[in-house]
Amino acid sequence: MPGKITRPGEYKRVYGSGRRIVGRYLILFCSEPEKGLLRAGITVSGKVGGSVVRNREKRRIREAVRREITGVISPADLVFVALGRIKTASFDELCTDMRSLILRARL
Repeated sequence: MPGKITRPGEYKRVYGSGRRIVGRYLILFCSEPEKGLLRAGITVSGKVGGSVVRNREKRRIREAVRREITGVISPADLVFVALGRIKTASFDELCTDMRSLILRARL
């Protein structure tokens, strides 16, 4: 599992200076690493649903990151933002979307 992006300033830096790649269920923001490590952050807005739904989607994204990030070698700061349609996605579809985002980012 990569390190975590936790502070609001870190998220803002990745949003402002990073590349944005849109997938079917997720948006990936990636930028140069601030600390020389591979780190990931997850954002699920209130537009996705109530707290129960948001927390379930965060758990699913976190597990998908654990499975799909193993192929990433280069250090980077990654932020995955959930789109509203993530609620209808199966876990396999979510993993496939994440894998394609990582490949498109050429990490």
